[in-house]
Amino acid sequence: MKHFLYFLLFFSFCSSLICCKNISSNLEKETIYFSLPTFPTELEDEQTFDLTWQIEIFSADFSDSFYTTENTVKCSVKKNVPFGILATPIITFSNNNKSLLFYKPAGKIYPYSDFSLSWEEGFCASLMKQLILNGKENCLDSAYIERFLSSFNWKKLTETIHSKIEEKANNNSFFNPWQIDCTSLLDELSYGQFSATLLNPKSVYHIEIPKPLETNKKILSSYVPENIFINKSKKLTVQKDCLNSYLIDNNFLALVSYSSAKKISVTKVSLPIYNLEL
Repeated sequence: MKHFLYFLLFFSFCSSLICCKNISSNLEKETIYFSLPTFPTELEDEQTFDLTWQIEIFSADFSDSFYTTENTVKCSVKKNVPFGILATPIITFSNNNKSLLFYKPAGKIYPYSDFSLSWEEGFCASLMKQLILNGKENCLDSAYIERFLSSFNWKKLTETIHSKIEEKANNNSFFNPWQIDCTSLLDELSYGQFSATLLNPKSVYHIEIPKPLETNKKILSSYVPENIFINKSKKLTVQKDCLNSYLIDNNFLALVSYSSAKKISVTKVSLPIYNLEL
């Protein structure tokens, strides 16, 4: 990121999400078991499937990626030093052995919450991953990146996301953190600026299921929690002038484009098949 270095230098003075806790120099290791979330079984009505998780673990000086079919992930980490974990579900259909990589990952940020990954925190963990990558692309030393990660109040960020989710739910609406403008958010953070308004997705609308998709049995969002909202409200949460993708009956993807209530288009495309090599 172009201004990541400025972010590192000025973040502690400018950001409203600053944690005053001193950066720990403790190199003591601890072993943690993270539990993975329950994956909804909507697909089992028509097709059985096998579930594999792609796990990504990352910190300022460490990264690892692997697959698992277990319900827990074991991590050996530096005690109280921030790191993130992402778990992306990969579905393999039993009838044709084809794998699908469609859903957004669940996530967790250590050490600011419990040890259970959630779909709601996948965005926050993904944000940490991108900040680490940006720092390394700018040739910043791991110690500097770690200092920055320890300065940011990740707990406040995740709590703000949860608060927005709850607020929307109380108003019969829906909040999808993956619709946040991540590019603008990272750019603002690079200047050491932060406001909760940065977490408000722009131009989001709830629309009735478009007519070309009305006869389909299952319309699934890549953000797992949204599927409960779709099922109850029969509405999609879309961003204006963007391609919003949905999994249709496990057979194809629908790209929904919304410009106005009278200008909605749907393009059907083949499922992207993931080459899963364990």
